[in-house]
Amino acid sequence: MVGAVATGAVLAGYALGGRAGGSEDPAAAARSLALAVLLLCSVVFLAALTGLRGRAPRAIAAAGLASAALIQVPALSGLLEVQPPAPCALAAALAALAGLATLPLRRVLDAGP
Repeated sequence: MVGAVATGAVLAGYALGGRAGGSEDPAAAARSLALAVLLLCSVVFLAALTGLRGRAPRAIAAAGLASAALIQVPALSGLLEVQPPAPCALAAALAALAGLATLPLRRVLDAGP
């Protein structure tokens, strides 16, 4: 279920990114927003399921956030064929909505066997 919700969020990001006004290349803008949503979804899921307890989850979350920030750098975006800036607020909102799907899973994991 969580994967399906994340897929839906990424697809929504792609669709909304392609419709962003003022874009020279709608496909690149769509890829940019979809990639930002995907990266932020992974960070949200990691935070929800681990509580960022321990060094490894924190390091992975930091790497995910750094990756989302790096796609905003024009010099690097050309290598990924994306168009910065991705609407960060929209990407964060889609990732947060997808993160809600982890709540039932988190309750089951907290309940134990």
